[in-house]
Amino acid sequence: MSLSPPNSIAAPVKFVWFDAKRCVDLVLLVPLTLALLPVAIGITVLMACQGGPVFFSQWRVGQDGRAFRLWKFRTMQPGAEGELPDLLAGNDDLSDVWQRYGKLPDDPRITPFGRMMRRYSLDELPQLWNVLVGDMSLVGPRPVPRGNFGRLAVPPRLATCPAGRACRGFGRFRGATV
Repeated sequence: MSLSPPNSIAAPVKFVWFDAKRCVDLVLLVPLTLALLPVAIGITVLMACQGGPVFFSQWRVGQDGRAFRLWKFRTMQPGAEGELPDLLAGNDDLSDVWQRYGKLPDDPRITPFGRMMRRYSLDELPQLWNVLVGDMSLVGPRPVPRGNFGRLAVPPRLATCPAGRACRGFGRFRGATV
């Protein structure tokens, strides 16, 4: 006598792995969020006192090419995206760096508080929300900004890190030093 339902098909290994990975994300997310919540609240209060929006969102490409909105604490001056063309217009070297890596070394649009948050990766705390809703995982490749998706030499799911180096983003994968 069989205990499985008639005509049942075993689930593929990939499906089981995805569920296990999601469970690990959720189990780790609860204590991590509780531990970091006071820090996130403190940053939110400080940012609100400075004026301007507290959060920054950007469209990213996740698993299987699915687009989602990634959340971060704002580290640049309000309206920084509008200042970029003026900043690049007068400097060919900066323009070349921007075209190659999508970021600038010592970007003058970053606030002093934003620079400190970036140094300690505190600007990424709101991404815990993205993990909670299932847009991304605590462990795995970083989602690629939508504008950089076509610039990858290989599809993101086939990209691997150079030996001995940690891949923490698009710029580091491409060998950026900025």
